[in-house]
Amino acid sequence: MLNHKQKRAHTRVQMNIAQKIEKYGWTLISVFNPDTGCSFVYTVGLEHRYEHPELIVLDLPVQTAADILQHLVEMVAAGRQFRVGDTPVGLPIDPRLSFFEVESRHFAEYLNVARWFYGNGDFRALQVAPAEPMEGVYLLMNE
Repeated sequence: MLNHKQKRAHTRVQMNIAQKIEKYGWTLISVFNPDTGCSFVYTVGLEHRYEHPELIVLDLPVQTAADILQHLVEMVAAGRQFRVGDTPVGLPIDPRLSFFEVESRHFAEYLNVARWFYGNGDFRALQVAPAEPMEGVYLLMNE
């Protein structure tokens, strides 16, 4: 596992991210692409702290996605390990959600800060999305 304390932060933003992960064990990254209109939120630090895949939510309002991830990280911190196909209960959203594997070829576009933190693509990620296919929901595994 990467010793992130040896990770060199080149910018103030990177230093802030590294400090949050050091203090809390993880952080959220929120991205909005004005060209595509796509927003997404993901975790960085779960693989390091809990040996759990990073989590990403696409195409939901940022606050909703952040709330979902906060609830899921609390479950992970309590010892829960989510896997592809699992369906978490007790989340503040409908429809029912599930976990899908994120292929590493999507890391550069969607999980770039995690790539920086881990030093490469040597981490795992799960997408949190509706368990049943829905129009307009983009899955990072299907392309």
